[in-house]
Amino acid sequence: MIKGCVSALVTPMKHGGQIDFNSLDRLVDYHLAEESDGLLLMGSTGEPALLTYDEKKEIVTRVVGRVDGKIPIWGGVGTSSTRESIIKIKDMERWGINACLCVVPYYVKPTPQGIFEHFASLADAVSVPIFIYNVPGRVGTDISLQTLIKLSELPNIVGMKEGTSNVERAIDWMQHLPENFLFYAGDDAVSLPSLLMGAYGCVSVTGNVVPRLMHDMCRYAFSGQLNEAREINSLMWGLHRFLFSESSPIPVKWVLSEMGLIEPGIRLPLTWLRTEHHDNLRSAMKQAGIFKRQSF
Repeated sequence: MIKGCVSALVTPMKHGGQIDFNSLDRLVDYHLAEESDGLLLMGSTGEPALLTYDEKKEIVTRVVGRVDGKIPIWGGVGTSSTRESIIKIKDMERWGINACLCVVPYYVKPTPQGIFEHFASLADAVSVPIFIYNVPGRVGTDISLQTLIKLSELPNIVGMKEGTSNVERAIDWMQHLPENFLFYAGDDAVSLPSLLMGAYGCVSVTGNVVPRLMHDMCRYAFSGQLNEAREINSLMWGLHRFLFSESSPIPVKWVLSEMGLIEPGIRLPLTWLRTEHHDNLRSAMKQAGIFKRQSF
């Protein structure tokens, strides 16, 4: 499993919204060179709800082939249907990912028992490790600690990503969940305190931009070097804040475009970043030591 920062990769697109595979290759190479601990494909940051099946397949298989086993790769699965989720997990497994991050079913608002049976059915139907993705701000349903404890007893449910900024709850949950149930912080602003209190890693939007800094911050946190971890986190604080000035992945795609890693492309109903946010993000980039704009 990935101990450290899992960067939730964006899906590069051209101006007209077509997938930009050249930029995708460049972005993957950047992560390999900058020592990313692992990548998440088709997480919320990758715009999976706006991609076709064929596009997802080509993106995942292309990245898996380019990475060639150098770092682990997770695949995001987000559906409201248990049956459809099983099909998509099996697709991801066939395409070569190492684990699946599966969101709590959205829109249908299942009961705690429904959430348990959903994930239990996934675990029973597939062999790839499954991480639970709890993100109530996007799906409208919040998983309970009691449900998590029951799910943690299933051999194929190996951990979770907690997509809220509630550090107090995260700490409480980590105290009650089994030690071998891997907890990942899912909000960059609280990644460091979560790591210091026992999280196994984080799933990061900031990691798209500064994967080496995220890698180093995790390494220092794990080794108890608090001052060094705090210093690096301070460099990234502007990114942690302003990469969410509009719905993700709008701001992070703008920053990556400014860096010259991708072209300025996104798909409706998402739109390109409004100019009122540009100065804050440029200041955050400067704070993190990002100056040079590369050429395509």
